[in-house]
Amino acid sequence: MGAIAGRRRRVPADIGALAVEAGRLTGRAGPGTPDGWALESNELARTVAYHYPAFVCGTVPSQIVVLDRDYQARAAAIVRERLLLAGARLAGVLNERLGRRVRGTP
Repeated sequence: MGAIAGRRRRVPADIGALAVEAGRLTGRAGPGTPDGWALESNELARTVAYHYPAFVCGTVPSQIVVLDRDYQARAAAIVRERLLLAGARLAGVLNERLGRRVRGTP
């Protein structure tokens, strides 16, 4: 048995709440397309991830850049939201593509 197959899968205790939140996010964002999803992520990268005083396009910082707690908190919230949204969107794509075959399987 492989290393991954032999491990017990842990289901998060709040899986139901995560599913509800992911559904809310996809409802708000709309179905979109993979191209549109990439554009959303690009916009967030430009307006959040790289929008920090020490980051200047075309230059290398002269000192170590330390990201403050506010920046980290904003980024963590966006990362969480994007992961939930990506999971829900991927599930939608897989259900659309494979759903008919899987439903007919015993």
